[in-house]
Amino acid sequence: MRAPGTPSRQKGPDRTPSPGPPGHPVSFNERREAHRRTWETTARDELNQSVPSTDVLRNITNQGTHMYAVTDRLLRAPAQHLATPGDQSPQVGAALREASEALRHADKQWAVVTTAMRPSHDYVAAARNLYTVLKEVGELDLSRPSPGHTEPALNIALALADLNIASRDLAELMREARHLPDVLIRSELLFSPVGAVKPTLERLADQPKGRHVAVDITDRPNLAHLAQRAAEQSLHVSELLHETLAGPELWPARRLPEL
Repeated sequence: MRAPGTPSRQKGPDRTPSPGPPGHPVSFNERREAHRRTWETTARDELNQSVPSTDVLRNITNQGTHMYAVTDRLLRAPAQHLATPGDQSPQVGAALREASEALRHADKQWAVVTTAMRPSHDYVAAARNLYTVLKEVGELDLSRPSPGHTEPALNIALALADLNIASRDLAELMREARHLPDVLIRSELLFSPVGAVKPTLERLADQPKGRHVAVDITDRPNLAHLAQRAAEQSLHVSELLHETLAGPELWPARRLPEL
């Protein structure tokens, strides 16, 4: 377990950082790739802050559910090109839905607590850009060419390859975040409105003032479990997508560390 403020970024061969985003992304595919990489980098920086923002932790789970929804849609597209037989897609689809549910449960727990820290402007911009480009992918008519073109509106194989890498990035972020409930609670750095936690004599005195109070493990007994569950499900999805989609040039011949 690391204390707040101790960087958890992996070093060496077990952590292969994604290359930097294109300097001046122009095409839709370039923008999607650039925004995904920038979000991953800024999210990792946020998790390595002395006291991470719970707004960032919630946004990571929300971005994950959005990624999984878009991935599931593209896997169901008639023009999909999978590296392995398509009969694996139903298994992946079920895993995507189960992981999305785990992320939503974690999000609900983070929604009622706070570290009183705000996300950086860089993270807010990166998260907004990623959300926008994923929304565009989700709304594209995959059966028709884009206006003025004969080719499909989206290179589905390329988009799935990028989402495959995004799923690994997400799994690593969730793996780094899974320890935070325990660390923040033990450090008395996680707070909740006094009316949302069990009453004590000290808290009853604060209740009329509408204050936030430090939570203990009995206030949020499920938070650590649900964060761990979300990390496990994200890892499972990343491994299934790797087996279904990625060639060795897209994903190094290694597995993510066991949780």
